[in-house]
Amino acid sequence: MKNLGYRVAHRLLRWYWFLCRPKTKGVRCLIRHTDKFLLIRHAYGSDVWTLPGGGVRRKESLEDAVRRELYEEVGLRIQDPLYIGSYTSDAEYKQDTVHCFHADVPNVDIQVTSPEVVQAEWFTEIDLPSPRATVVDRCLALLKQSVC
Repeated sequence: MKNLGYRVAHRLLRWYWFLCRPKTKGVRCLIRHTDKFLLIRHAYGSDVWTLPGGGVRRKESLEDAVRRELYEEVGLRIQDPLYIGSYTSDAEYKQDTVHCFHADVPNVDIQVTSPEVVQAEWFTEIDLPSPRATVVDRCLALLKQSVC
């Protein structure tokens, strides 16, 4: 029943975004353990694999937002997420600036702590699942640029 609520709320938000075209900002984080990255699937929107993250609250720093979202969605406490860049998107009828972060974790033990996340799994870069959100590839590209 909760999944239905998330799906209805997401559809209503998409209508609002279509009508008002707001400027928004969000955070996403590439969580890595050795050679694997953590991807999740949400209970709302399209059924694609994506990165943990979400919207930035008013007066919240980007770092605080990514820490909050990681804890809310997968139970991870990250001290110092590394900012790797940003990009803009108008994919959902809004002017969204997506700020990407990276963090290495010592183990693969995660707990899905939010009803908005229906699945979380670890994948190597060559075995990334499909379909996946474009944010996954965009953040991976930013990570590779930041290493160079």
